[in-house]
Amino acid sequence: MENHKKQSGAVNTVSLILLAVDIIGMLVLAVGSIIAQSKCSDAFSDMGTRLPRITILFLLIPPWAYIVFFGIIIAALILKEVFIRKKSITLAINICAGVFGLLYLPAFATAMYMPLNAMLQSVSAAGCSDRLTPQAVHLPAYEEAVHAAGTEGHSCLCIDDDQRFKKLSAETTRLLSIKRYTPIADLRRQLKRKQVRLRLPLPGRRKLTPAQLYTKCKKSVLVIASVYTAKKTKTHRYWQCHVGSGVAITHDGVVVTAHHVIDAITKNRKTITIVAMTYDGKVYPVREVLAGSKKDDLAILKINMGGKRLSPAGIANAAPVGTPIAVIAHPQNRFYTLTNGIISRYYRVNSTEANGEEIKGAEVVAITADCSKGSSGGPVFDEQGNVAAIISNIISIYHKTSPKRTQFHMAVVQCTPAKRLLKLVK
Repeated sequence: MENHKKQSGAVNTVSLILLAVDIIGMLVLAVGSIIAQSKCSDAFSDMGTRLPRITILFLLIPPWAYIVFFGIIIAALILKEVFIRKKSITLAINICAGVFGLLYLPAFATAMYMPLNAMLQSVSAAGCSDRLTPQAVHLPAYEEAVHAAGTEGHSCLCIDDDQRFKKLSAETTRLLSIKRYTPIADLRRQLKRKQVRLRLPLPGRRKLTPAQLYTKCKKSVLVIASVYTAKKTKTHRYWQCHVGSGVAITHDGVVVTAHHVIDAITKNRKTITIVAMTYDGKVYPVREVLAGSKKDDLAILKINMGGKRLSPAGIANAAPVGTPIAVIAHPQNRFYTLTNGIISRYYRVNSTEANGEEIKGAEVVAITADCSKGSSGGPVFDEQGNVAAIISNIISIYHKTSPKRTQFHMAVVQCTPAKRLLKLVK
């Protein structure tokens, strides 16, 4: 009898401890869910690819659900102590509470740092604190950081385009010299892959000003460069880079660009491989193409990051006509240029390739933001910093087209909507 009481007492003690952990966990998760679903949703989206799915599920539960569940547990404890006298039922309730507490521990452990971490990341991502100092800004070694004492206290980075391009060329030459690259023939064969399984970050929900959007999203944008032989002598071979744009969609090196950035064939030059340069000036080889669509002019690439991490952008669910958008791309080697506009229309287009192949019914979206050669594959962001489209090409409209084009009227920037990108992801 005494042993039974001791065992029962031990079970009661353990189950009550676990139940206390459970209750505290619910309260912390309630706070975490409020933060995650409001002003810190961008930070939560960034964490989404690193958290266990069960934890994400707990954090997406509405806060009122935790309050209701908390009340149910308290009511069950009161009923157990006041009305239930049978030890077997009491023991069963305690065991169930204990087991549930154990199942809840992983989510609770994560939620303990979720609120503070999310708020810190949100403040850091905003990048507009008056207390921002030059020492807190990490820039490439070959660029000059200029901190303007503006009305909003934003830091300005003066980008040296020539130095960036020299850095890209030098690092590309180094990668080729040590044969750390994937031949272009292999990458083009892999463009036939239809889909890839990825774990994408959750889309952001907080509206950003243009300055905040640039600060947050510029680190997601990459330079995607095709490498070709520029000059060859008896003793040396000189390489050159043709610049395009791309955007990171996972932490571990998955990047989206335009299909033609990889597949473009030019008579006057022989492409060797494709490389990518991040915002901080690091150059990495493109290891493989995970999926591609010629019809939608999309390619999903995997970069050999060597253990480094990217800052991915979320994918927008929908962006109706009239939605304000921003483009961050590299027009004519003018790296990390921000332009603004709106989504002007969605439509379908039939096109004919140089080899005579007809591509029918591709769904595209037109934007009014300025773009140029080098912007291909670049992201079109909505006001929350999510990718709404990928830049494909530019169509110039003239008053007269025959016998020659005269009286230029306007340029239509043609893009692939984000929902077509999601078709490539399982």
